[in-house]
Amino acid sequence: MAINLKDHEVIINSIRTEHPQTVADGPVVPEKYSIVRPRILWVLRETNGGGDWDLKSFLRDNTNLFSYSRWHATFGAIAKISKGLIESLEVSEIRKLNARSAVESLRDIAVINLNKRGGGRNVNWETFPSDVQTFHPFVKSQICVLDPEILIAAGTADWLPDPLKSEITKIGHLKTGAIQIDSKKWLVKCFHSAQTQLTHHELYQQIINALSSVGWSNTRLNC
Repeated sequence: MAINLKDHEVIINSIRTEHPQTVADGPVVPEKYSIVRPRILWVLRETNGGGDWDLKSFLRDNTNLFSYSRWHATFGAIAKISKGLIESLEVSEIRKLNARSAVESLRDIAVINLNKRGGGRNVNWETFPSDVQTFHPFVKSQICVLDPEILIAAGTADWLPDPLKSEITKIGHLKTGAIQIDSKKWLVKCFHSAQTQLTHHELYQQIINALSSVGWSNTRLNC
């Protein structure tokens, strides 16, 4: 399925029209996301910092990205894991990989947040559920338009809009698991990328194992 980049911009404009103080998200470099295989969409909770700004532009600019003190914990992991999935890297290669050397892979993926208002360093669990519900229709539309081949719900599986939430419950209570939705689409649940229980390569190992257990392979995607 071809990605209609204009349709996604319409969604972002709709969000910002109805909710002006929101953070724009989506494909970091749309032209690259539309042709890379596999197309990877990370679904996160919220940005660290709210207001009217653009996450995509932030992730495209290494100076801004590297100035964020927690970039390595969140986006370093995303960069390394995404590079591994796109380039079919072994776990041992991810173990040796420096996050800064993998940062270019952020330009190949899409990242969206459930709460588009943003937040602080820690999630405000009193307001987060209602914020998620507010933006669910937009998130659902984004996922549909972006048509990822691998959707990674990083600490967000329980907050996805239906029907994805219903699908992901089939994985059960595993911390990391995957389910194949159709012939070329996989849904992954895993820890948040900034978690501290696993190293980046250990999280990558879990994601690869989960995908492989439900029939994923780069060879199949590129047929």
